[in-house]
This record gives sequence, C-alpha cells and structure tokens, in this order.
Amino acid sequence: MGDMEKAVAACRRAQADGVEISDACARVIASMFHNGGDSLTASLASTGEICHGTSVGGLCRELFSDATYSSLPPDERLLYDMMGKYLFARLYRGERTVEGWPHLWL
Repeated sequence: MGDMEKAVAACRRAQADGVEISDACARVIASMFHNGGDSLTASLASTGEICHGTSVGGLCRELFSDATYSSLPPDERLLYDMMGKYLFARLYRGERTVEGWPHLWL
C-alpha cells in the first residue's frame, strides 16, 4: 500500500471515529503535497512547524496547489478536509510544533 492509500485509509478511520488525524498522517499528507523550496508547506512537511501568522486555509490551499476544492478528486478532498481539521485543532491548542515530527510516518 502506498502513502496515498495509507493516508486515505487513516483519514477514513479518523472521520468514522469523529477524531482528527494523527500527527503521522498529517506528516504524510504534508510530505505528499508540499510545494518545496522554502514554502510554508515545505516547512510543515519537514519540521511540523506552523509558522506564526499562517492561516489554515492558506496552508491547505498551498498544499493542494491552489486547486478549487470542487475540482479535487474525492480522496484528495478527504485529505484536504481532514488536514484542515487537524491544523485548526493544533492552532486552537497552541501547538506550533510537534515533538518527534521527523520520525513520524504511517
């Protein structure tokens, strides 16, 4: 099973259980969709850091290449939704970083 399939399966489980995705799932999603270079999404993918002043909407749009939500395939819409829920929850809790992020994976 590839990373996309693992992430989709993890998102479906989290959605069915009514919980946010794990840090490991978020790292996989960020790693699959980041824009490279010194973008906000590359920082998220490599370090787990959500930079101060960064909006969840901006991160999600950047992760999913500014595609319109309705144009995303269903599995990518699920990843977008669950990543957004995860990022909102982290920001609400004031969690800008995640301990051990570089070692997380599904």
